[in-house]
Amino acid sequence: MTAWEEGRGAEHSALVGVLYKAAVDKGNIVAAMFLLKARHGYVEGAPVESGNRVNIVFQLPAPLSPEQYAQVVRANPKAIEAAAEAEPSRPLELARG
Repeated sequence: MTAWEEGRGAEHSALVGVLYKAAVDKGNIVAAMFLLKARHGYVEGAPVESGNRVNIVFQLPAPLSPEQYAQVVRANPKAIEAAAEAEPSRPLELARG
């Protein structure tokens, strides 16, 4: 490393240190915004991206009327126990009348 490169590195470290102290210790919002943009890629007005976004879709059957629900419960007295023990990948099948 040349003396020039070493001097520029020291200057860079000093300037970043001063900017960081202004942003964090003194609450300088402009300095904080600059550091976020320069070091962390923040862009004003850009949509926030979520790289690891998970999308889950639940497909629910049509609702039962109270009479239909009562009939299902009467036909399957242990339906709640079976639902608790069912495998998540296999849907629970209840008799509908």
